[in-house]
Amino acid sequence: MTAGRSPAETRREFLKGFVKWSFGLLLLLFSATVLRFLYPASIKKRELIFFPLLKEDDLPKRGVKKVDAVYERNHRRMAMRVFVVTSGDRVFALSASCSHLGCLVDWSRYKRQFICPCHGGKYDMEGNVISGPPPLPLQRMPLKMEDGTVSIGIKV
Repeated sequence: MTAGRSPAETRREFLKGFVKWSFGLLLLLFSATVLRFLYPASIKKRELIFFPLLKEDDLPKRGVKKVDAVYERNHRRMAMRVFVVTSGDRVFALSASCSHLGCLVDWSRYKRQFICPCHGGKYDMEGNVISGPPPLPLQRMPLKMEDGTVSIGIKV
């Protein structure tokens, strides 16, 4: 027992210190968990792999073509929808996932816009946001043309 302090005061100081250290440790563990969630290691390790999408002859002469891509990775079949766009002398691919909540957008040939059926987001032919809640444009996907085949790059 410390001189001048009652057992109750010593106990109170010990409990205060214990609560502070416990709270600090919990805060540190929570922060580490949040940081791990926000930037998982699997993203850093993912590599860009190209999968066949369609034949060069099937590219749209101009405009937009919807392609449902199926690829296999580690004995698992994966599917995704992309839009191949030919505009002038440029060919590029856009993800069909809306940047708002991930709903699949559709191309309206008459309005010449990508439209999200969930919340009414609209994108132009380049994938830029025209209106609605989407915070970002549609994601551009890497394309590669070799030996008459158009391949799309996917991070796996």
